[in-house]
Amino acid sequence: MRSLSGFTAFLIGLLALTSCASVPKLEPPDPTHVHEHPTHVDDPGQVRHFKGVTPDRLLLAAETVLQRHRPKARFIHERDSLVMEYKWFAYSLVFAGYEEERWVVVARQLGDVTAASVAMGLAAEGYFGGFGGATVHSDANRTLFINYGMFWTRLQSVLDGSSWPECEKSRQDHLPWNFYEPLCGDRTYKRLSVIEMASADEDTKAKSFAVPKNKSWIYVYRDELHGTEIPQAVALNGELAGQTGPRTYFMWEVDPGGHEVSSIAKNTSTLKLNTEPGKTYFLRQEVKFGLGKARTQLQQVGEHTGRKGVGECKRVQSNF
Repeated sequence: MRSLSGFTAFLIGLLALTSCASVPKLEPPDPTHVHEHPTHVDDPGQVRHFKGVTPDRLLLAAETVLQRHRPKARFIHERDSLVMEYKWFAYSLVFAGYEEERWVVVARQLGDVTAASVAMGLAAEGYFGGFGGATVHSDANRTLFINYGMFWTRLQSVLDGSSWPECEKSRQDHLPWNFYEPLCGDRTYKRLSVIEMASADEDTKAKSFAVPKNKSWIYVYRDELHGTEIPQAVALNGELAGQTGPRTYFMWEVDPGGHEVSSIAKNTSTLKLNTEPGKTYFLRQEVKFGLGKARTQLQQVGEHTGRKGVGECKRVQSNF
């Protein structure tokens, strides 16, 4: 019996000594620094604005959402924020496991709206017979795209008393490997697993290339025909816009200045742009085949090549 207890102690000690799974410090963006008022509640961003809702009521609604997600979690109310902390630890003769999850929700008054933001982190570690490893999901990892769509959707349902949104099954091969939906785990909001096309009018407008004098237009297009079953995710300034398929493109109207565009597959290809007023910028997205999952590459091209490529594609609806 002593030897068995010693072996269990060895496993616990191994977990403690080699543990590298911990949630990094969470810092939600200041929601009052976002000048545009987002209206959609199924986008992946961290910031939302709500009319007719006080900050206190919003934080209570957030607690309801997270309490249903983790019933045994601990909640801490601070001046303008809510912190959720959840820890789980279990062990047996041959197994030791640890999981930590933390959320921070901020709500502040901004004129006639309540500005809210969210951040979460998850760390897990497990060992079986002396073998195992750790995983960490957090906004601090900029190569990982956490989608908060279901959090905002459920929070809105609590605020207006509508039915509780459930997670829906989706094809995981249609999601990038570094995409994470924290409330649904391996199930995710159905809208994120499909490519949603823009209207014909929006497609025509983008192909006019008539950029307002005080704005810039950024295009990401994929003019290849192969890779029909390989959607590739695209992000602008760290926010997931959606996915492309063969002969599709995104177009965003942005303020002049610095912007970062990422294409996400097995790898992440990122280009930084410094846009100027009244100008268009074209990025060609390529699917690279090899061993295992397909890779991706972004390449900036000239205006003549870009217009021709966009002209052969159909516009995809962006999440923002």
